[in-house]
Amino acid sequence: MKLLAALLLLCLTSPAFAQTPTPAPVQKWVVDRKKSTIEFKGFKDGKPFTSAFQSWSADIAFSPDDLKGSSATLTIDTRSATTGAKTFTEYLVTPGWYDPEEAPFATFQIQSLTHQRDNLYNANGTLYLYNKAKTVLLPVPGVSLPVFATVKGNTAEFRSNFTFAIPDFSKAAIKKKSPFRKINFNMVLKTKKAPDPMPQAGK
Repeated sequence: MKLLAALLLLCLTSPAFAQTPTPAPVQKWVVDRKKSTIEFKGFKDGKPFTSAFQSWSADIAFSPDDLKGSSATLTIDTRSATTGAKTFTEYLVTPGWYDPEEAPFATFQIQSLTHQRDNLYNANGTLYLYNKAKTVLLPVPGVSLPVFATVKGNTAEFRSNFTFAIPDFSKAAIKKKSPFRKINFNMVLKTKKAPDPMPQAGK
C-alpha cells in the first residue's frame, strides 16, 4: 500500500502531470486621443502639405515579453483628413486621393513584431482599403515598418514614421492608371493601461 501511494505521489508531482500555468493575457492599451496624432505629408502642384486624420480608432495589445501575442489594429476614416487650407482638404477627397465613395475607411493590421534594439521594434502588417461593400480594394501584404514603443509603468507611447507608395484609392483612378504616390505617415499614440476586465459572476 505504501509503495502504491509513493508511486501515485511521484506521478502527480512529475512534470508530465504538472499543470501548465495559464499565460497572462497581453496588456491592452487605451489611447489618449487628445495627445495622439496620425498625420501624413504629400504634395499638390509641387507644394508640400501636412494633413491629420480627425476620426480614427486603435486597438492595441502589446507586451515586450510577449511579442508573439502582441498586435494592433488601426482603423482610419479617410473622409476625416484635414489640412490648414481648404483647397488642400478638398483635394484629399477627390478620386486622385481618398475618394470616400470608394474607400471611406482604411484599416492597418499589425502582427509579427520583432525586437530590434532598445525601444525599437519591427512590425509586419497588412493595409486594407474598403469600399462600401467592405471588399478588399488594395491589400498590401508584407508592409514592414519600424515601431518605437516606450513603456513606463502604466503608460506607453507608440511611434512610427514610414514612407511607402500606394496606387490611388479609388477604382476610377486605378482605371486611369494614375501614378503611384509616395506618402509619409507619422503616428504618435500616447496610451495608458486598460483596466483589468471585471470578473464574471460565478467565476
